[in-house]
Amino acid sequence: MALLKAEIRRAKLLDKKIREAEQRRIEANKAQAANRKNTIKELVDPSPKVKKNKVESNQQVSEDIPLEVTNYDEVIANLERQRQELFHAVALRMEISRIQTELAIMKAKQEAELDDEEALLLLL
Repeated sequence: MALLKAEIRRAKLLDKKIREAEQRRIEANKAQAANRKNTIKELVDPSPKVKKNKVESNQQVSEDIPLEVTNYDEVIANLERQRQELFHAVALRMEISRIQTELAIMKAKQEAELDDEEALLLLL
């Protein structure tokens, strides 16, 4: 593909952003796993706590969708889409260039044929 300097720069920037978002997603996933582990540990073997005046609600371990991880998934998907759109735009530009070249060749052939016909008519 014939990429322009700006497109190369943008593709590199998108790749960098994708790598960073994936790294943040991994870190969020690890933090969530550690938090979940601590929650389960507290439910199984509660540590001694300072007496509270409030009545604690029943704690439950739930299989919540990790919001932070989901957000990073959306960011990564958006960046991937932008990268695909960039490469698609480059492919379309190359196709336009190819079609324009083909059209110019056809016009040149048509002009040559017209010149040949004119030359034949002049000879007659």
